[in-house]
Amino acid sequence: MDTLAHIIRTLASLKINQLHLYTEHTFSWRGHETVWQHASPITPAEARELDALCKSLAIELVPCLNTLAHMERWLNLPEYAHLAATTGDWSFQTDDGRTIPRSGPFSLNPSDPRSIELIKDLLDQMLPCFSSNKVNIGCDEAFDIAPDDSRLDLYLDHVSRVCDLCRAHNKLPMMWGDMLMRHPAERWAHRLPKDTTLLLWGYEPDTPFADMASRAHAAGFDFLLCPGTSAWRSFTGRTTPRRENIVAATRAASQAQGLMTCNWGDLGCRQQLPIELLSIAHGAAAARNPDAPFNPSAAAQKLFNCAPLGPWIEALGDADALPRAALNLRNQSAFFYELHRTSDPPAPLETWHTTQANLAALESQLHNLAPSLDPLTHHELAHSLALAQLATEKSLSPTAPADRALLTARLRALVAEHRALWLTRSRLGGLDESCAYFPTSL
Repeated sequence: MDTLAHIIRTLASLKINQLHLYTEHTFSWRGHETVWQHASPITPAEARELDALCKSLAIELVPCLNTLAHMERWLNLPEYAHLAATTGDWSFQTDDGRTIPRSGPFSLNPSDPRSIELIKDLLDQMLPCFSSNKVNIGCDEAFDIAPDDSRLDLYLDHVSRVCDLCRAHNKLPMMWGDMLMRHPAERWAHRLPKDTTLLLWGYEPDTPFADMASRAHAAGFDFLLCPGTSAWRSFTGRTTPRRENIVAATRAASQAQGLMTCNWGDLGCRQQLPIELLSIAHGAAAARNPDAPFNPSAAAQKLFNCAPLGPWIEALGDADALPRAALNLRNQSAFFYELHRTSDPPAPLETWHTTQANLAALESQLHNLAPSLDPLTHHELAHSLALAQLATEKSLSPTAPADRALLTARLRALVAEHRALWLTRSRLGGLDESCAYFPTSL
């Protein structure tokens, strides 16, 4: 709760006026203890406390619950397995044409009335804890609920039922727009409740924000444009993709109701808070003044009382620019890719030599900044740098068992450090899952 309060006060200092705390299983619902018993969930009393703090700082805390997809933590349990849309193999195609294979349960079965009964129970318990007149119902990436030709009808039926549940609590629905943007508006606009706000997201520089905004506006819906921090799946952030992504959103936002900067925790939330906060500050600055270039020094002075740290974090997020470009990576840094790479193609060695030199310079600069930094902030950033260095040295090291053993020993020390750092900011729930995403050896 101390960390959440610190984040909320930081958002207020950046003049951010709305906060969504994304939830899949981390709320202590009565009758669903098996789902959250190891997740250190937020309790109803804590939700009310956070809501009151946000109100006192002119922030609207919007309840946020995924009500269709991203339900695997529920559906993998025997008590909920019968609600799964699928239990086998499936895949989906990204907007840039890549096919992503998946396996196992992911979404609720919208054809089973017990699915909406579950969502009703969850919303009935959760929504009274929040004073906002809005609720984010999620509903993104539900690719497994049906074959392509029948998916949209089932999807819209389910969304309409969830919207009705929200209105019973006098709350207006907000939802991710990705499933709708795959279809012409004439196929869905007349069936989606007009009081729904669409959250139009995309996290790469080529996200077609202008097209999505035009289509949502023409269909008569309020919408937010939602770029991202590019912090997840990175350790270090991805500075240039983040900057270009946020700029693309702000340039298309003239008819939007706002800009929402998204920060996710894919594959164990292994990025550190200072990197996230600087990126969120960029989103806030762009929303307030789209025409002004982002000033990382000013942001870092406000966030950390250390102006030089802003350019340092920005440089760290582009230290892997050459191998990232060589591999044409999306949604991940080259450091993240390399640390987990097994049989996938490596980036050219010369790109990693340049990266190694970039990291050595950053290590020296961070050492010089240390006296000006809060010790925890310094430790978190040194840890991020060390993970980037380990990934770089893996790419440059011979495959001899002795060399790999030394790298594996360093990896295990960094995983232990990750555990310690996690517990300075966060509750125990999720820590074992986070650590399990690290490779066991190099």
